[in-house]
Amino acid sequence: MQDVYVDSGSQQSSYMSPPPLYQQELMHYLANASATLRSHTNIHALLKHLVVITQNIPGFYHCALYLHEQQHFYLVHLSPSDQEQVAYFRQYPLSEVCVDALMSDEYRVGQAYVIPVSGEEYQPEAVRQLFASFEPAYNTVPPRPCAGKYAVQLGISAENIIAMPLHSDTNMLLGFLLCMPSPGRADTIQEILPFLGLFTDQVAARLEKTRLHEEIQNALGQARESEQLINHFLVTASHE
Repeated sequence: MQDVYVDSGSQQSSYMSPPPLYQQELMHYLANASATLRSHTNIHALLKHLVVITQNIPGFYHCALYLHEQQHFYLVHLSPSDQEQVAYFRQYPLSEVCVDALMSDEYRVGQAYVIPVSGEEYQPEAVRQLFASFEPAYNTVPPRPCAGKYAVQLGISAENIIAMPLHSDTNMLLGFLLCMPSPGRADTIQEILPFLGLFTDQVAARLEKTRLHEEIQNALGQARESEQLINHFLVTASHE
């Protein structure tokens, strides 16, 4: 059913046009992706699933998930057979200071942070760390246009990147979703931020629930082991 807009001045009604096709595609993809998160109760399986989801979000040439771990933010990726690449990703995490710089209030747009990669507000050190954290070729400041695994077409540069924070119920930063719009989608950033925000809210909630579920299961397992040890001790003591 279409929404109806009534102009109180003219008392004439008109119909709001449906979202553009790309926005419909993005909404459909993110809604389906959110629904699939509920089936995962194991954190490792959930993270593998999230990597696949984020890598295929339509309208972006690069998307990645970062999670906080021991004062750093690490890229979540499917463990490849290349151990050198695994070591690289662990060697170049994002520091809390770097993330604070990327998510400063000056870049905030609603729930998101739209960070310029070039221009007057360009932050060399923060962006250098960001690019190095997800692509081994980016251990120096990337040239314009970007080169490497996530290259865009020659002559087109990545003007902005989007960081969607993942906040816990207590407003703790669990991580963030990094999105780099495809060149043809740069003008739709403002319109798609609410969709990404709803999705990242679902991701954050599922991460918290899954981690809590695993912690409870581990605690129950330890309690059972302790109970077995106590029973064994009592049986042994009674015999002696």
